[in-house]
Amino acid sequence: MRYTFKRGEWSNGCALPDWEDGENCDDFLRRINFKTSPMEFGGEGLSQIQIYESENGGLFLAHVCLHNYNVYEVYLPDFPSMMMFIRDHAAAFSAETANTYQQEMLELMRKFFQATHGHDAFEICKECEPLEWQRRINNLNKK
Repeated sequence: MRYTFKRGEWSNGCALPDWEDGENCDDFLRRINFKTSPMEFGGEGLSQIQIYESENGGLFLAHVCLHNYNVYEVYLPDFPSMMMFIRDHAAAFSAETANTYQQEMLELMRKFFQATHGHDAFEICKECEPLEWQRRINNLNKK
């Protein structure tokens, strides 16, 4: 699916040439005179936006991919349109990536804690937290 985003307004279709049968992304970009190294928002294997700039500058093409499924092309005919597109849409993709990476780091830290302490990070342990351990023992004895 191809769209145009011009200064905040969406329309169906795109002024750029169509892909040729069997053409890969880099070959297509070179044929239409675009650089092959994109600016990226989001992460590999996650939802992402890749923005390509024309060789002579001033024209932009965004590839929007939701979780490695379909790629939606968005033609951005000028610099203000590209900046508005980033402002309006890129933050959600970056936030999803940051959240995913934070969840992976949390899981890694929990596994590391388990391996080094022999128990879950949220369990109170006499060796790890002797004051809290004693406080809980005292509270149990009061009951």
